[in-house]
This record gives sequence, structure tokens and C-alpha cells, in this order.
Amino acid sequence: MRLSLLVLLIAGLSLFAATPASAQSPVTVNLAAQNASGVSGTAVLTQVGNDLRVVIDLSGTTAGSSHPVHIHSGACPKPGDVVHGLTAVVDGTSTTLIAGVMLDSVLDGDHAINAHESATNSSNYISCGNIPARAMADATTAPAATAMAEPTAMATAATTQPATLPKTGAPAPQLQWLLLAALAIGIGLVARQRTTARAS
Repeated sequence: MRLSLLVLLIAGLSLFAATPASAQSPVTVNLAAQNASGVSGTAVLTQVGNDLRVVIDLSGTTAGSSHPVHIHSGACPKPGDVVHGLTAVVDGTSTTLIAGVMLDSVLDGDHAINAHESATNSSNYISCGNIPARAMADATTAPAATAMAEPTAMATAATTQPATLPKTGAPAPQLQWLLLAALAIGIGLVARQRTTARAS
């Protein structure tokens, strides 16, 4: 009887220990041209473990040019202080992995991604995009700094975005509760059998 009870307890603990935290969907920020630069693009923010990956793609830049980019506080077109430095955009692309930073920390509606003309002329902004708040990020991608998304486009994005699914091999939440209930019933049956055996 003790062995059966121990097996049930181990099975229940293993079920919850093996269940991963729910994954966050990447967030796309639209970067709009600033100061007639003709430079625009996107920044995709993705949670990678405990780190934040930022991938930027810009069109309209000059071949071989380097443009400093940062995550700032505030909003476009005049963001505030630099919060996180990013790898400079070279030939239109940049990839940065910010160690120990969670995606949710910048999804408060008070952060923006800004690209500068050059290290020597950083006061001239060439592209900027507001990072959306969590609720907006869950519904759709962030709007460009100079244009509001059409209501129909917003509705379409909200209705077509797939729900986050558990990772392969992880039990669904409903299955977890069913297994937990079965575990509790099994423990009760074992305890009842032990009581009956002692009484007899």
C-alpha cells in the first residue's frame, strides 16, 4: 500500500514539475520614418529564456551605413532617456540579446525604439516606433509612430492571432486538473484500503 501511495505522489509531482511556463508571443514594433529620412521598418521583440532578443530590419538606409539604435523611455517622435542600448543597424539589420531583461518590462506603453542618423549626429532621428502596452501587444502589433492603424485592420489582427499553445509534450491545463483529480481519488482509495485492512 505504501508503495502505491508513493508512486501516486511521485506521478503528481512530476506532472507539475515538467510543465513549462507559458511562452510569450513575439511583439512587432513598426518603425516609421522621422525627419523625412525615408527610413522605416520593424523591430521584433522576443523573450528567449531570461533574455530579450531585439531584431531590427530597416529599409531606406545607405549600404555600409551604421545607425545607433536604443530602447528609450517615453514615446515617438521625441522619446526620453536611453533604457537599453542595442546593436547598431548596419546594412539595414541589427540583432541584440539583452541579458536578464524580460519582455514585459518594456510593455508598459512608455517605451520606444529609436534609430539615429549616426554616432556623430545622434540628435537626428531617422526612424522611431512606440512599443505597445501589454494589452495592445496581445491584440495586434504596434502602430507606426506617424499613422494610426485602421479599425478594420486592428479587428482582423485581433481575430486572426492564434492563441498561445502549450509546448509539445506539455499537458494542457484541463488535463493537468483531471490528472490531479485522479491523483487525489487514488490517494483516497489507498487510504481507504489501508483503513479497511486495519479494521479487518
